[in-house]
Amino acid sequence: MDVFIGSSTQTNPNQIHDFNPGIKDFPSGLFWTIPFASKAVRARPGAGRASFSAHNSHERDFHNLNNSLANGPSDPATVSFNVEWGGVLDRGHLSDSQHKFRLDFVDTDATVTWSGRNDRTGATFVSGKNDSPAAFARLAHERNGRFFHEDDD
Repeated sequence: MDVFIGSSTQTNPNQIHDFNPGIKDFPSGLFWTIPFASKAVRARPGAGRASFSAHNSHERDFHNLNNSLANGPSDPATVSFNVEWGGVLDRGHLSDSQHKFRLDFVDTDATVTWSGRNDRTGATFVSGKNDSPAAFARLAHERNGRFFHEDDD
């Protein structure tokens, strides 16, 4: 999660914090990804509902994107978040037998609450009230490669 002062643009990002778990086995490893316990996720995609929560997840504060991509100096940090998907807006299905791909999806609304703390400096950030819907939210079930079966179509 990134924190900016004022408005953000590509030419003048004003970025002051970049919270993420880093890159495993830099530079060719897994990118900004860590495992979470299965209880952190609850999904009912057919009903168009899901949630993903974490509390005090140990991450790093790289302070800006360029430093993060270079696996530069960072501070220990913790983040907490809750994402809630709900309210079916649309449903869809895509399938391509030739490329062994199938996707069933539900477009929904979503809300996010988030907080982060730089454990070295004590700087703490908390998201504001989330009363406007996300620009785009989708729950999906995808099968491809060896998990794709033509009779699923």
